[in-house]
Amino acid sequence: MPRFEYVTQKRKGDSYVRSVIEGNSLAEVSIRLNNLNQPIVLIADPSRKTTAEKKERVSLRSKLTFLENLEASVYLGMDFRTALSICLSTTSTRDRSGKRMRHVIERLRDRVSKGMSFANAISSYPEVFDQVAIGLISAGEEGGTLTEALTNVRKIWSRNEDLRHRLLMMLIYPMIVMAAAGGVVWLLMTRVVPQFIGILGEMHAELPLPTLCLLNLSRLCTN
Repeated sequence: MPRFEYVTQKRKGDSYVRSVIEGNSLAEVSIRLNNLNQPIVLIADPSRKTTAEKKERVSLRSKLTFLENLEASVYLGMDFRTALSICLSTTSTRDRSGKRMRHVIERLRDRVSKGMSFANAISSYPEVFDQVAIGLISAGEEGGTLTEALTNVRKIWSRNEDLRHRLLMMLIYPMIVMAAAGGVVWLLMTRVVPQFIGILGEMHAELPLPTLCLLNLSRLCTN
């Protein structure tokens, strides 16, 4: 059954909560959520990917840095053009992700300067801002709680970054152990076992099958 993401509040003024619900269609999910009598900010199908999203991505670290700088600037009362200019000057161009993020910020600044709302501007970049982030920022911009909305998006992205880092560490450790174990086995096959081949050959004794397999494997590794 398809899974849909939605953002809601238990009560108006509370922090936004991101959850997942299963349903046959977007219409069915909308009806079920409306029956909960809770403010629904956004309902999205995470399985749907746009062409732009498949083509280019910006690293989560680059997006977090941008959002942290933007959140601080908005909190200090700066207008969007000034805030985005600051974000542009503090975005690194050392890697492809940073260069892509700078390009996005430049376009956002141009669109906001022409009178477009920030929520509408970021909706043009689904490869950078997911539907949940767009919904939260749109609700915050309309309700006058943009700083809180940016904070909520940053917390969601930070949790995603932390989870990604932990999963990466969980994968790296077994790989290191396997590499070390492989190195030990290779050392045994190429250095230790060959020393016994000559000794066992001089004994002219009948060797069991596992020992013969081990000796043949050692010969294969050394030849």
